[in-house]
Amino acid sequence: MRPTIFQVFQVYRILTLLWSLTISSDGFGQQATAEDAEYVRVTNDRAQKIVAKLELQDSAKEIRVRDLVANFYRDLHVIHANRDAKLKPADTPASVRSESESSQFRLHYAFGAKLASELRSEEVDKIKDGITYDVVPKTYQQYLLLHPN
Repeated sequence: MRPTIFQVFQVYRILTLLWSLTISSDGFGQQATAEDAEYVRVTNDRAQKIVAKLELQDSAKEIRVRDLVANFYRDLHVIHANRDAKLKPADTPASVRSESESSQFRLHYAFGAKLASELRSEEVDKIKDGITYDVVPKTYQQYLLLHPN
């Protein structure tokens, strides 16, 4: 008997979540030190502004999603800081960039999976648009202005 599309999607979500849990030991989700208190405050504020646009009714869910977004910013900052530290003395910047891009890919994938476990796909898109300052919708609108037909 062939599995339904729903069953395949459920298995995919479970595998995605399990995979995201395994990469959490790669340095993602590192806790900020006392020196980084200002950065933590800024990322929390930025994440709160993005999540507030969803107007979630469940305050616990709103806090969980806010923390996911804020931790995404912090984890991305760690990846970029590690890349920049290695690039200065490194003789092979291509390998350092490749490693950084690989880490970023895993982070983005895990972040999407975590958001999908909390939100509907439309809400996930709103979060992504908020993180990118609405680049996709704005670009699409400009494209429609240039090519109305």
